[in-house]
Amino acid sequence: LAALTLEIGLPIFFEFHIRGRREDFEMNLHPLEELLRREKELTGMDHRTMGKAALKFWKFPQSIIACQPIHGPVSRESPVPVLCQICELARLFSRMVLDPSVDFTGFFLWAQESLKLEQGELQDLLVKVFMEVQETARALRLDVNQERDLMGIMEGANRALIRISEKMSRHSGVAWDTAPLPSFESLACDDSSTVYTLQAVAHEIRNPLTAVGGFARRLAQSVERDSQVARYAQVILEESKRLEDILAQMKSR
Repeated sequence: LAALTLEIGLPIFFEFHIRGRREDFEMNLHPLEELLRREKELTGMDHRTMGKAALKFWKFPQSIIACQPIHGPVSRESPVPVLCQICELARLFSRMVLDPSVDFTGFFLWAQESLKLEQGELQDLLVKVFMEVQETARALRLDVNQERDLMGIMEGANRALIRISEKMSRHSGVAWDTAPLPSFESLACDDSSTVYTLQAVAHEIRNPLTAVGGFARRLAQSVERDSQVARYAQVILEESKRLEDILAQMKSR
């Protein structure tokens, strides 16, 4: 209920402030922060504020009402109820499934940080959710195309891998097949560009790469081996392994 009512204020906002206006107003929910900002500039109020007021008027539980103002990353130190964090994660995950432009690895890293979950635990949970949604859809006689949705997630993972690979190539400035790789041990005697390269690898690449590879591995284990999703996951696994080997070489040289 908390997740389903997150944007309940949007149709209310449209009815009171948008319907009948001559000028266009794009009500795109992604990025949410940008929409809320434009709503407030236009009317002095945003749809999440209206949703909070509506839920309070309808006497919804306070735990659900509290989710309305929460959006964007939540740190471990923030005193935000777990239900609110989960609702925000659900919103981000649904965007990741439906919108190709949403960052794949950002969702995993934020979920790991905000809910204090290990990447393996989070990956297992998401794969299990996909399977249970399929079963629930069958029980409710709903048309859900699980393979299409999983392929969308895999395409997002593949785009994330491409960005990681491009970033590693850009920072290193060398062709990995023909030139020796720098090492962490060479930091003390190498130039500043190598230091920058290795720091970028350590902080920007390792965790996203683990998220992509780990999710693809668990997904490949949970679907039929001859399915298109399994084949796509295997390609991503092979590319992840290649990049992981490059990182391992940089650490061991």
